Amino acid sequence: MTFTKELWAAMEPIYGAILAHPFVRGLTDGSLSHESFRFYVVQDALYLREFARALSVAAARAPVDGDADPRVGLSAAARDPHRVRARRPRRPRGGTSRMKPRVSRTGHLRFKLASERSLQ
Repeated sequence: MTFTKELWAAMEPIYGAILAHPFVRGLTDGSLSHESFRFYVVQDALYLREFARALSVAAARAPVDGDADPRVGLSAAARDPHRVRARRPRRPRGGTSRMKPRVSRTGHLRFKLASERSLQ
């Protein structure tokens, strides 16, 4: 058995539980309430905004090795908001300004940004 197959086999119970979760089922079969879906989309938009910030910090600190500059690929989402917007559903009425991001959505990104700042 290959290493990848071993990993998939080991996590199969977890993956099955994820797929069986009521939120995931509702999202995939269309039975998720409008309010739950709206909350999900707004939280995702807030997360993507913070992710773009963290990505741009990582890209700015990435070493440049010869002709291959990893900053070009790493910062693409942060530099090209149209590409990010094209993949994202339209903003719900009221936008994201009335809703605060949950810590579970942005906590790890804030930690990474704080870690980068502490290295300066």
